[in-house]
Amino acid sequence: MEEVTVLAKLHNRALPKALKELKSQLKGYTYSIFDAYTAGTAIFNNPSKYGEASSLQSFLYLLIWCEDYLIPF
Repeated sequence: MEEVTVLAKLHNRALPKALKELKSQLKGYTYSIFDAYTAGTAIFNNPSKYGEASSLQSFLYLLIWCEDYLIPF
């Protein structure tokens, strides 16, 4: 799991720079960033704060939300 955490953090640092570069190359290009790692960690570590009974339940809701609102690559 630690390897996944390291990769997620590296990705989160590199993504904004890559998107800014892409925006400079593509006229009219817009983007938004959602940090699912930080949101998921917060929900998983304290599910009752977000109205969920368990960490697993809250994690599953986050996955469903991401599937509905994020564009797959």
